[in-house]
Amino acid sequence: MLANIYLRQNGSMPVKWQEDLLSKENPKRDEYIQALKSADNGDYLSLIALHRIVY
Repeated sequence: MLANIYLRQNGSMPVKWQEDLLSKENPKRDEYIQALKSADNGDYLSLIALHRIVY
């Protein structure tokens, strides 16, 4: 949610997340958690790639 607020304030479109999938155990949630862990270590590529997925 904070990322979308930042994007809107800076003239970009917000990203769409399937919150219902990210709040339950499933492969997409696992992929999201792993992408967050990678981003914590400075590797943002997986997290950026997840934002490009259209559901």
